Amino acid sequence: MKKLFRTGWRLVWIALIFLSAYLDFFFRIWLAGKASSIPERARYMQRWSRQFLRVFNCTVTAQGSPPAAGILVSNHLSYLDVIVFGSIRPFVFLSKREVRSSG
Repeated sequence: MKKLFRTGWRLVWIALIFLSAYLDFFFRIWLAGKASSIPERARYMQRWSRQFLRVFNCTVTAQGSPPAAGILVSNHLSYLDVIVFGSIRPFVFLSKREVRSSG
């Protein structure tokens, strides 16, 4: 019963975080006309990646530092990889389709 309660509470917490992230993007970025601003989107991603990691009770330990500029290429293995990278430094993530269509 205790485990079921904890799981239910965590699902409610995750739903609230998703809703908060959506509203934050809608009001602070989209309505403000900053949706095309890469630095704004990167800061948004970092802020909410850290929130999601708290919900999942994950701690990130990084060795070295990611590049300050340029491209970081990774073959991520799970759904957490993007959130972990996003929490370390303000990044903007591209899909294969976006990379393919930019050439």
